[in-house]
Amino acid sequence: MLYRFRDLIDQHLDELTLSVRTGNGKVWDEAQGDVPKAREAVEPACGIPSLMMGESLMDSSSGFDAVLYREPLGVSVGIAPFDFPAMIPMGWMMSLCIATGNTLVLKAASMTPMTSIRMLELLYEAGLPKGVVNLVTCGRRETELLLTHPDVRGITFVGSTAIGLHVYSTAAAHGKRVQALREAKNHALVLQDAPLELTAAWPASTWASRCRSACFHSQVTSARSSAIFTHWARTASASSPSRSASPQPGSTKRS
Repeated sequence: MLYRFRDLIDQHLDELTLSVRTGNGKVWDEAQGDVPKAREAVEPACGIPSLMMGESLMDSSSGFDAVLYREPLGVSVGIAPFDFPAMIPMGWMMSLCIATGNTLVLKAASMTPMTSIRMLELLYEAGLPKGVVNLVTCGRRETELLLTHPDVRGITFVGSTAIGLHVYSTAAAHGKRVQALREAKNHALVLQDAPLELTAAWPASTWASRCRSACFHSQVTSARSSAIFTHWARTASASSPSRSASPQPGSTKRS
């Protein structure tokens, strides 16, 4: 079934890319990067039998054999962010969850649910039994029920730090196994011998791409030389559109 789902993603690549662009507001090239990343996450799920094999050891102690079994956890909940509506919910969360024998209640991002809904339709078209994956679009009050429901055994979350802390503390207090991936603040260290042009282009592109919503962007840069910051300022000034504005304190307006 997952092999068929992978093939359906390929067949509907442009349709799904358009859905990401329309719902998320990304330009076409950036939206086109989201859907293949969902496909990449489905690939290891297709090969899950080899990853799920148990272990055994005869005579681990006198008269005892040791056997390890891997068993499904049960009902799981995935709480997805808005910025990658294909890769995170339908790649990271869904594929490995159901491949390991669990069921999933997917809480799609309320602002960008359409791509996940369409991919779920393709998943059922590929042959997924009814009820294995269910998708909801709800607010915080309803999501709270998922964190505390006695039938839910595991929670996976991707999103902001504040909400992630709440998800982790609430679900853990109710005995759930929780994975909370919160917003990243990546730091870049620029050494003194770094090539100026190449180094200057990389962080600037991360700040301006993917609506600044990707967690692998470098929000903080520390440099051993001030030349990199001077170069950024000069580049930004040259690329900014000219516009008339009221003079700022300390400035002089000339005709």
